[in-house]
Amino acid sequence: MSTTISFIDDTSPNITYSNGWSNGGGPDEFNSTTHGTTIAGSQASYTFKGSFIEVFGTIGRENNANPNFAPISTYTIDNNLDTAVTFTGTIGSITLYKQLLYTSTVLDESQPHTLVITYTTAGKNPLWLDYFRVTDTPIITTTSSTQTTLFPTTVSVVDDTSPDITYSNGWLNGGSSDEFNSTTHGAVTAGAQASYTFKGSFIEVFGTIGRENNGDPSFAATSTYTIDNNLDTAVTFTGVIGSTNLYKQLLYSSNVLDESQPHTLVITYTTADKNPLWLDYFRVSDTPITTTTTSSIASIPTAQPSHATSQSSRLSPGTIAGIAVGSCAALLLVVVIVLLLRSLNTRESRSRDEVPQTQRRTSWFNRLWHSQPPPPPPEIHPFNPHTEMSNYSHSLGPSIAHQYQAPSSGSSPSFGVDAPAYHLAQTTGSGYVTRGGRPDQKRPLPNAPTSLG
Repeated sequence: MSTTISFIDDTSPNITYSNGWSNGGGPDEFNSTTHGTTIAGSQASYTFKGSFIEVFGTIGRENNANPNFAPISTYTIDNNLDTAVTFTGTIGSITLYKQLLYTSTVLDESQPHTLVITYTTAGKNPLWLDYFRVTDTPIITTTSSTQTTLFPTTVSVVDDTSPDITYSNGWLNGGSSDEFNSTTHGAVTAGAQASYTFKGSFIEVFGTIGRENNGDPSFAATSTYTIDNNLDTAVTFTGVIGSTNLYKQLLYSSNVLDESQPHTLVITYTTADKNPLWLDYFRVSDTPITTTTTSSIASIPTAQPSHATSQSSRLSPGTIAGIAVGSCAALLLVVVIVLLLRSLNTRESRSRDEVPQTQRRTSWFNRLWHSQPPPPPPEIHPFNPHTEMSNYSHSLGPSIAHQYQAPSSGSSPSFGVDAPAYHLAQTTGSGYVTRGGRPDQKRPLPNAPTSLG
């Protein structure tokens, strides 16, 4: 079985909203819709089946982007207070779209779960909900009596400047205050690669999508992502250019991996004469899965088709063919024996009618039984399987606009690991910075073309 990822828009009828919510939305949001609230205690609930759930939303710049007005919300699963997580948004220098507000721990995907979101504070900026992402990753065990124990997810954030990331030629350094650790790496040469070896259950790649080439969508960068040089894992991603530079966007998310083994992610910038591909950071999640029985082994299936051969109780095609041929030969031998015996029996009966009663004891069959020398047997034409069987054969709500404030010239607070900014896996960024490059770029890209023609 494979991993299934479902996106649930904020307008889904399966989401229940309490009083205090209003409709909103803009072109940079999923399906151009959001739900927002400024009423303390307002709730949204959603029941689902899956191994974990993520909540994405928009962090605006209301109240002049004062960080003291950042919205605060809590998230619980199945009304269990032990699962409660509180999230405070980090206000950026611009409105931040498709931001990750919450990620659950690993859940039992065979049971339904209910997520409840609560806006907890009054007098703050609105909490804008955009969409949910539910991942269904079945956990398979080899016995029906196995009890599976799930442990909390450990998340590691790896900056683009990490010495563990290997860059080929064709990459440049960049960065701004809205990017993780204020750094990025940009690819401008087709075929440029970055590789990273890690241990974990899955990995995500985040980057910046700029507005080079005047925001022309035809210049969106395209990149591919593979795990362990397995072409079956290859994912191609093309960015969606927004109305502003988009920071901390989710460019790639792997399928679930065997966290006990090392894996290597290879990122390739595949297009020439496009916007640059800006890498910001990786996020590696380590979710170990164990079992409580002594004989069973739990495993997480990946979403990639496996070509590994495995032994099973099934017979191979060669063995089946051998059995079929052997069975036919045995059946043929039985038929020959039966026909021979019937032929002998018929002739014996005829000879008995012609022999006197006193001599019948010494018939051919009786003499054979008593080991006496038999008389010359009658002339018999034996069954010839090659002749007789030569032809034998067989075969197998009311809408309101976001009241976001215009970007200020000040720097945003530094990005924290607890509130990474995400984008729907539908974006990239790469190309040349002429004709309206990123205003936040630390250094211009060399040898940029001066015209599209």
